[in-house]
Amino acid sequence: MTGGDRPAPTGAAFPDTRWSLILAGKAGGDARRAAYDELARGYDEPIRAYLRSWTRRPDRVDDLAQAFFAWSLDSGFLAKAEPTRGRFRSFLKVALRHFVFEQRRKERAAVRGGDAVHESRTHADGSELDVADPEASRAEDVLDRTWRSALVKRALDRLQDEFEREGRASVFAVFRDYVLDPAADVDYATVAARHGLTKVDVSNFLQRAKARFRVLLRSEVSDTVRDPESLSDEWAWLFAEKRP
Repeated sequence: MTGGDRPAPTGAAFPDTRWSLILAGKAGGDARRAAYDELARGYDEPIRAYLRSWTRRPDRVDDLAQAFFAWSLDSGFLAKAEPTRGRFRSFLKVALRHFVFEQRRKERAAVRGGDAVHESRTHADGSELDVADPEASRAEDVLDRTWRSALVKRALDRLQDEFEREGRASVFAVFRDYVLDPAADVDYATVAARHGLTKVDVSNFLQRAKARFRVLLRSEVSDTVRDPESLSDEWAWLFAEKRP
C-alpha cells in the first residue's frame, strides 16, 4: 500500500459516519446511550492506549476508560461536537484531553489546602491517574498509532469474513501468507505449493485481495470523517504522507 492508493474526493453526498452517532447521541436518552455503546466498541483500544499513556497504573485503565465514557455522557461535552470540523479522530483527542485535564483538576482540588506533594492522587471512584507523562503530545501519538492499527484490523477482519462467507477462504489465506505474515524467503511458488495452487492463482488472488482490502480500508476511514476533503486528509495521514 502506498500513498498512490489515496481515494479521490467525489461530488457525491458523503455517507453517514461515526459523526452520525455523535449527532444521534445529542438527542439524549436511549439514543445517547446507544451512540456511546457503539463508540466504545469501535474505539475502545485507541481510547485505552491514550489513557494508558497518562497513568503509571495500567491496572486502572479499565476504570479510567469507564470513567471517560461516563464523563462523555454526563458532562455535556457531546453537545459541543462539531461534525463540520471533519475528523472524528481529532474530536476524540479533544474529548480525551478534556477528560484527563478535568480529572487532574479534581485531584488538585481534593488535595488543595495542604503543602504536601502528592505523587499519587485517587479519584472518587477509587481509580488513580498518577500521570506518567504530562506531555499530551505523547499520548496523542500513542492514540494515532493505535488508531491506525485499529482501522487496518477492522478492514482485515471484514476482508477475511467476506472471503470466507463467499467460500473463497484461500484468497485471504494467500493474502495473509504473502502480505501479512510472510516468511523471510516467501515467494509465489512457496505460497502456491502450500495451498495447492498455481503461481498464476497466487498472483490473481493477491491482486483481488489487495484491491478489496483498499476498498474496505477506505470504508473504515470514511466512517470517521465528515466530507471528501477530510477523507483525503485522513487517508494521507494513514499512510504517513503528512502529519495533521
